[in-house]
Amino acid sequence: MSARARQYASRSLLKWHDEGQLPFEPLLRHQPHDDALVRDCEQWLKNHFREPGAVAGVVDHAWVPERTLKRRFKAATGLAIIDYVQNLRIEEAKRLLESSDEAADEIGCAVGYEDPSFFRRLFKRRTGVTPGRYRRAFQPHPPRHADYRDTPALDPEPNSRLAAVEDLIRLTRPVRSSIL
Repeated sequence: MSARARQYASRSLLKWHDEGQLPFEPLLRHQPHDDALVRDCEQWLKNHFREPGAVAGVVDHAWVPERTLKRRFKAATGLAIIDYVQNLRIEEAKRLLESSDEAADEIGCAVGYEDPSFFRRLFKRRTGVTPGRYRRAFQPHPPRHADYRDTPALDPEPNSRLAAVEDLIRLTRPVRSSIL
């Protein structure tokens, strides 16, 4: 599937996987609201969601009691602060899974999760698929370090690939008989 088709499918929520439309849906939707404090906190979280203790950090940033901030944030966005942070992290993880060959555990660490198993469970809960399955569905090409147990390893050198193709062409040419 081409990158353009993949983008269209993810925007259009076309179902062509058995896990439904959940992997395609964005976890964050902008909901307009009039609470300037919450808008400021949303912006702060977008810049600091990778940090450990992001929820405590936004509470310190807001200079209001934690309970007040959590109540106002939920009323304005429809999400608890921790859910908002987790959605930011999972959306970034989805982007990294689509665009890099980093291991899922490394991506989980890069987006702010210290425990890889928690990251994988949360990713599956939010998207409906595991990080590995998400990558296979949305990454344009399989990563080079993928474990293909049933297929021989491919040589990444272009000259050796060219030689292999030339050998294949030579072997498939019809043999001319000298007995005519």
